[in-house]
Amino acid sequence: MTKSTSPVDFLDRAGKSSTVPKFARRMVRRLEIVPAFVVILLIAPLAFIPSPIRAHAKPQEESQERVEGFSLVRYEEELTWKLTGEKAGKGNGDLVVSNFELLVRRAGAGVEKSLYEFSGKELRLNSEAGAELATIPEEVKIKIQDEFRGEAESARYDFSSGKVSGTELKLTRTGAGEEISLNGKSFEYSYKSEELSLIGGFRATVSGYGERWIEISGDQLTRSRDKVIFTRGNVVARTEGGWKLSGETMRWNPEKKNLECFGTAEAVKGDTKVQGESLTYSGKEEKLRVNGAILVVKGD
Repeated sequence: MTKSTSPVDFLDRAGKSSTVPKFARRMVRRLEIVPAFVVILLIAPLAFIPSPIRAHAKPQEESQERVEGFSLVRYEEELTWKLTGEKAGKGNGDLVVSNFELLVRRAGAGVEKSLYEFSGKELRLNSEAGAELATIPEEVKIKIQDEFRGEAESARYDFSSGKVSGTELKLTRTGAGEEISLNGKSFEYSYKSEELSLIGGFRATVSGYGERWIEISGDQLTRSRDKVIFTRGNVVARTEGGWKLSGETMRWNPEKKNLECFGTAEAVKGDTKVQGESLTYSGKEEKLRVNGAILVVKGD
């Protein structure tokens, strides 16, 4: 037997329930005290049905209430975000939204300009150590700064800091005659610094300017605000022309199309091997310049 109730009643219960995180309860209370904070529930047939109980969850922690056609909008001084989903309910102390889309924009920015876009099967609103979070435990599609598009195995957005992090990231950027593909075990990005970090292993491929390409792999990668890529830790680069470059750190400059290697740099192509204090590889001209060469071995 199903019970029907209004969307407002549902959110009111969520705001008063001790099983829902304070973050979610505060969002509900803001309906009464902050006019700019708006919650819209798209009117659809509402029925509260028993939700599936996961093996690891306590039955009393799972809500039997669900709202269909869920939409939540929050206006802040710097950012505006909108969360929509097919269904929303309470589970394990979180507000759970199914088949969701989360859009984050600067306050006053046009609809077409977003900082982040996330979509996937499940999103949980919760809090941790005082931080207000959107946790996405399963595969999620991601768009960053209208520049990078891709997916991740999991992700987490911090509403307080504006940072997004996650695991198994795959991003692609196309533009200005160049395509960049970035894969990383774990990642972090902040719209404030516009800095993307890949940690625990990465692979980056830069292609363009004709059919030439460069593939770089290593332990850590950072892409700065000015789009320069810095890498370190067991860094190896392979070029379309057959060079294998290695060094302690590397830097890719997208404007100059140069790859610079520092710290006992080495370049190998066929039977030719060159070592030096640093080296610079030109992607445009496919030329190699070695500084402080200490070993040159040429094949027959």
